[in-house]
Amino acid sequence: MYVDEILGKNDFVFNSEITVDYDDLKSFLSSLAKFIFQHEYQVSESELFDFTHQYHESHKKFTIDILDVINLLRDKNIITNINEDKTLASAYTFRLKGIFEYFLAYKMKDDTKFRDKILNDRSYFFGFGNEIELYAGFQKKDIATIEKVFSIVQEILSPITQKAGYHDLDSQINSCLDVKPINFEIVGNLIERISTMPNGNEDDTQLLLMPSDTIVTDDTQVVPKPRIHNYELTSGNVEKALFILARVYRNSKVCDDETKSNEILNFVLDGVANLGFMLVEDAKNVDFNADEITTKNVIQLVSNYMPIIIEAFLYDAISQKNLSRVFSDKLEELTSTPEGNEFRIFLLTLVLVDLDIKENIEVLKNNLQYLKLRPLRFAVVSKLLLLTIQHSDNIYLKERIKLLVNGLKNDFEGMRQLNETIEKQILMKNNKKLQQKRNNEADYKR
Repeated sequence: MYVDEILGKNDFVFNSEITVDYDDLKSFLSSLAKFIFQHEYQVSESELFDFTHQYHESHKKFTIDILDVINLLRDKNIITNINEDKTLASAYTFRLKGIFEYFLAYKMKDDTKFRDKILNDRSYFFGFGNEIELYAGFQKKDIATIEKVFSIVQEILSPITQKAGYHDLDSQINSCLDVKPINFEIVGNLIERISTMPNGNEDDTQLLLMPSDTIVTDDTQVVPKPRIHNYELTSGNVEKALFILARVYRNSKVCDDETKSNEILNFVLDGVANLGFMLVEDAKNVDFNADEITTKNVIQLVSNYMPIIIEAFLYDAISQKNLSRVFSDKLEELTSTPEGNEFRIFLLTLVLVDLDIKENIEVLKNNLQYLKLRPLRFAVVSKLLLLTIQHSDNIYLKERIKLLVNGLKNDFEGMRQLNETIEKQILMKNNKKLQQKRNNEADYKR
């Protein structure tokens, strides 16, 4: 585990000079994290020593000397003085945001009053998303807290979940998306752009496909958590709420409670689909600083690529190998009554494919019969073409994917040209790999 590596867990086993038990140190750090959080995310050196002294006095098994534990945390870069100017007073906090959040979550596990304070104050919910996700992993069987998180997300999303037609996903797909021949040219250009980006950098493409307020910035420094008192129902906030709920579902064992598991999974699937419809509307209002034709093409791209964008989000939020049975059981339920469930079938089928394409390529083949909506079939084609590039080194998988693509090619004009684009990009990819191999061999001989 990342935290164990940072703390040097093995040192506590093999280094006799360290006199504190590893779990006792983690408990101390969780209390320190809460203390720093309650003191505006930083404490002075005297406050750090005073807190450590009080903790030492009230925890008899915490035998390490006060100065020794502080020096230990400094040496391992767990805490840091953020005032580099020597003329200023010291201000200590955790060096890494992820470690700080881990120990706040660890404290929530042991301190129910602290946990309830965070969950009962809605303004903290988004700011503590990572901690809530970690807590669900620490306390996998705490169904009451999972239900609490679920109720918070239901409350946040209630203005849209109560709208007429919210659960009628397939009708929304038909009214929202319209596949046109130009889409294959646009997708072909996108694939060329992705494949020619240096070092696999897809940031520019993501900016085209997603509104800016839905792109999460990874900041490793500890910064004050935002407190949101009024949740404006933007696509970005809907995404955050669904992501927290999906991660809590994934990390916990709520799937063992079939009724509650089904309720949450249904909510996430419908929420994610409606998030997609919101993204399409957002794209229509974005200023792309381009001419009218280019803007229309980008909007068309976002619209018809939306099911894949949303499936990628769902995969990132909820997927885990040990949930594959849950997803398979849900798919069996949906395919037994496919009418009105096509978008849900699409999402879960591709989540399984992304989890293990070798295991689930046959599932995709079987479920194509249920995907009759033209926008979803187009999305499957686009996904398959991207998978062809991704798995071009695997001849068996590549041929299986091509068979599925060929089975869909009569559905759309422009398939032949797009297939040619894909083959060209695969050839370029393989040539790059061959050239890199030759360069490496030449470097080795030198």
